[in-house]
Amino acid sequence: MNELVVGAWSMTETAGGHLAGVSLPLLLAGLAVHTLKLGARIRAWQNILRASLPGRSIRYRDAAAPYLAGLGASAVVPFGAGEVLRVGLARARFGSPDEHENNTATIVGSVALERALDLVVSASVLTLALTAGLLPNGELHARLAVVAGVLSHPAGAAIVAGGAILATGTLGWRLRHRLSAAWSGFRRGLRVLRQPKRYLASVASWQLLSWALRVGALVLFLEAFHVPQALAVAPFVLSLQLVAGSVPLTPGGAGTQQALAVAVGSGALVGFSAGSQAATMALDVLLGIAALASCGVRPRVALLRAAAGGARTARAGTSAPATL
Repeated sequence: MNELVVGAWSMTETAGGHLAGVSLPLLLAGLAVHTLKLGARIRAWQNILRASLPGRSIRYRDAAAPYLAGLGASAVVPFGAGEVLRVGLARARFGSPDEHENNTATIVGSVALERALDLVVSASVLTLALTAGLLPNGELHARLAVVAGVLSHPAGAAIVAGGAILATGTLGWRLRHRLSAAWSGFRRGLRVLRQPKRYLASVASWQLLSWALRVGALVLFLEAFHVPQALAVAPFVLSLQLVAGSVPLTPGGAGTQQALAVAVGSGALVGFSAGSQAATMALDVLLGIAALASCGVRPRVALLRAAAGGARTARAGTSAPATL
């Protein structure tokens, strides 16, 4: 909780540093479309949960609270911490003491299903971008090819595959009874796939809408930061965002997008990327705090003020001239 509050303040201050000269109406419009995108994604996950847990009444706000709380955590802590928080909060809302582990696996399955279409769309966008030459810089191509090169080499592929099989086999044998029950629960999280029409109408359609809204918000942000030819630049920027988000080394890929923009020779996009990302991350964190508050976790304003004071002190210390 403390990390979310500190992150909210940090992202807000960062956003303020990059908003000079920005078109405020277009920025607010972009944030509004970004919020609509999140609403579409929440609806898709709600429909997955409804199919997975037919005996429970799952309202929109019941799915929104864990989703937004996890989103806010992901903006502060990398490596999937937000998804862990989402699963934990959803288990508390939808789970039952009699089926504790089974319900957890079911919720994990629902999250995995929600992410599956995103992986397909992301891979398709990146493939088209590379094929069309939207990412022409040799350095970026080299970075993207590192993992593929290792896995395509026979020795590298054998090491990775052997290690994965050994680790999975050893762990699976020791936990075979638990894994059997967990797999049953996980498959229940994928239950909506048994009804393809329902999946397309109630899940895939909302997710594809969220992707369309993401592109719309991106165009508005580009216009807000006065980037010329926003419609033409949007596919390129989306590709950079997907590359940066593929390896969550930093919260929300912060810094990675800017480094990639410089690497492909697009320094003009660095300011836009920093400002728009800081603004959306600040909004995500604030939505996460509101979601946690709806779950009974109340953030304290004193902590936010303390974080602000600490940030100012740190900046003053680093900017002070050294004395002998």
